[in-house]
Amino acid sequence: MILKPAATDESVLHHPVYPDLPPTVLQYADDTLIIAHASTAAAQVLKKILDDFASAAGLCINFSKTTLVPMNVDPAVSDLIVQSLGCVTASFPQTYLGLPLSLHKLPPSAFQLIISSC
Repeated sequence: MILKPAATDESVLHHPVYPDLPPTVLQYADDTLIIAHASTAAAQVLKKILDDFASAAGLCINFSKTTLVPMNVDPAVSDLIVQSLGCVTASFPQTYLGLPLSLHKLPPSAFQLIISSC
């Protein structure tokens, strides 16, 4: 895993709650969800990792399709991270892989569209 050595070598890139752990990474097909401590230094390290991976794999990361969803982050820091990554910012609720995501427990009605399509 690319992020583990980077998280160890660069202590700025770590889990948002447990600084001794690497960021949480969830992947499905071509979607990746990275949960990490929000700082400009961490964003710069993460961008370098992603750029290096893309270069080595012969791929191109479309940062304009990347979304930062800050949680309990100073808006000024969020703005700097967005500038560093070249992405957009959003807030909850969000949809990920067709499922609603929220900071709070969602009512059953939030899933009604999915349930009715089954």
